[in-house]
Amino acid sequence: RNSSMTSWRLRPGLNAGVHAAYILWDAWDRQIATGKAGLLDAEVRPGEFIDLTVPLASLKAAGHYRLLVDMVDEQQGWFFQFGSEPLEEELEVCE
Repeated sequence: RNSSMTSWRLRPGLNAGVHAAYILWDAWDRQIATGKAGLLDAEVRPGEFIDLTVPLASLKAAGHYRLLVDMVDEQQGWFFQFGSEPLEEELEVCE
């Protein structure tokens, strides 16, 4: 949900517009995957929302993982850097 006062402009390119992005760490705090969603042409006006599917990398080993998902403005930075609360989850993968 866009709670800002300006529109988000999603773009298909990796270096322009606003996207959802994730970082995945393993139990030893090693970054093992990153990715993006929302690589499409769309505008999300203030108060509107967009549903995005975040395609996580496949996890081949059982164990504990930590996931961070946030919006990112490719020319400005991650939204959490400007005060937004990112989604952070602990994941347990079983064999």
